[in-house]
Amino acid sequence: MISVAAIPDFGVTRVAANRLANPATMAHGGDMETVPRPTPDQLRFEQLATLETPRLRPGFAARALFGAMDLVYGREGSLGKFRVLEVVARVPYIAWENVAYVAITHTHSAPNFARGIHEEVSAIREQQDNEFFHLLIIEELLQRRGVRQGFWRYRVIPQIMAWLYYHLSWL
Repeated sequence: MISVAAIPDFGVTRVAANRLANPATMAHGGDMETVPRPTPDQLRFEQLATLETPRLRPGFAARALFGAMDLVYGREGSLGKFRVLEVVARVPYIAWENVAYVAITHTHSAPNFARGIHEEVSAIREQQDNEFFHLLIIEELLQRRGVRQGFWRYRVIPQIMAWLYYHLSWL
């Protein structure tokens, strides 16, 4: 196993690496010229480090979500099931973003602290957008393949799951 200390510093933080893959960065004033691009060898090294990292045990909320998904949509993966998962996957980011904006409102008298929260909101927003783009890609694939999905199982139930997960995440 590769320890975190053994991973070389290539000058690319996780946030910077996310920005490399996110064209929206340019729309938010990101300067792509100042962000170094990792080489294929550096990317492969990071991939191997990730693969060798022990898996974390999912928490209660994740186990409940996965159990409900398996119960309603089956244990096997499908584009329809992944579409539902992407509807729900962005919900914690939305909840955290809302809570962070409330925190900024209450801490504006401490500008450095409020700026720190805003930086976290920016990173959270990138993750939320990433999940949203996954949803759009899966939706386009389903439409191209002409897959019709039931209204209750693929529209109503995911919205209920997202609503519940939002409130759990908010808490």
